Amino acid sequence: MSVLRGAAAAPLAGAALGIWLRIGSTIAFAAMAACIKALGDAVRLGQVVFVRSGVALVPFILVDEVERERSSYSGKHDGRSSSN
Repeated sequence: MSVLRGAAAAPLAGAALGIWLRIGSTIAFAAMAACIKALGDAVRLGQVVFVRSGVALVPFILVDEVERERSSYSGKHDGRSSSN
């Protein structure tokens, strides 16, 4: 019974999750490239790089928060083991 509950709790796991993440990242990169092409020469290169870097930080921050939440449930804190 617990196996069924675990499977129902995580409908997208493994290969299916990887496929959807790859499709989503491809769409995001294409949209970003289209926006930059549409702006043309109206925006300087430094501004484009700055905005791209800011947008790229969002997934990193989200992943970091998820990993912190997971580690707090498992008893690990700040990535350090309790044996030190």
